[in-house]
Amino acid sequence: MIFKTIFEAIKMFIEMHPNLTWEFLIIAKSLGSLIGISTPLTLLSGALLGTFWGTIVSIIGNTIGAMTCFFVARYLFKDYIQKKLLPKYPKIKDYEEKLSKNGFYTVIFFRLVPIFPFTPINYLLGITNVSFKEYFWGTFLGIIPGTIAFVYFGESLQMLNVYKIGAAILAIVALGLIGKFWKV
Repeated sequence: MIFKTIFEAIKMFIEMHPNLTWEFLIIAKSLGSLIGISTPLTLLSGALLGTFWGTIVSIIGNTIGAMTCFFVARYLFKDYIQKKLLPKYPKIKDYEEKLSKNGFYTVIFFRLVPIFPFTPINYLLGITNVSFKEYFWGTFLGIIPGTIAFVYFGESLQMLNVYKIGAAILAIVALGLIGKFWKV
């Protein structure tokens, strides 16, 4: 219900201010990444701007949002979680060590495979020891294929083109299969 209201407000704003569509979508996607509504906004970007420009806007907005989540987690929660929770769960420490050694490839893996939820991964990686540089580049490069697929899906839904919808779904499923074959 709340998402429907949010999207109706977005649509109304864009209709009233068509010159601000890019800026509005980048800001909405940046903030949407903080609360977990990034994917619907990616679809909306495709429906409103088409695949090429929708992808550009989505990558910018998602990257800003991901970096914001990372910094919030890193500077507000990392010390507490590292000191209080990790000692209770030694298995998590193993994953932490893998992230420290393979941060870039692990981040790319999480970004390429669309089954990992974007927002929780942003916060989760912020409390780990993965470096910001590895996080940034892994996120930026890793979200490109999925963003293209979801934006194309949004454009296809807007056009109601069954063949394009099918192609978009196949692309998303193919990205999901990466996890079966690529071990981090």
